[in-house]
Amino acid sequence: MQLKNTSWDVEKLGCEPPIMVRTFGDSASAIFLASSQDIPKPGQGTRGLLLLSLSDITLLQQEQMSLTEFIEKGGQAIVSEPAFDFGMHLKVSDIVFALSRIVDAHPEVNH
Repeated sequence: MQLKNTSWDVEKLGCEPPIMVRTFGDSASAIFLASSQDIPKPGQGTRGLLLLSLSDITLLQQEQMSLTEFIEKGGQAIVSEPAFDFGMHLKVSDIVFALSRIVDAHPEVNH
């Protein structure tokens, strides 16, 4: 995966820029840094959220595991479907590896 800077039209798109967007075919996946006093909820079309700490990113890079195993090891997930398959194995995408590189390069985002 190659990382590159790009522009983001906040006024046109209606939100602050994500720290990363990955496109594949006609789909895209975005990662935002956010904080809130409210409990996060998956948006429309999103099946769930993993709330990743730096130690979670390291763990997922080193070990293959199911969502249940991730939660048992202290990971946090919020799912939007009652019949969600917690036994499915998590696939560590390039985005997680890139996020690790971004945090290494910009330690100020680690707070």
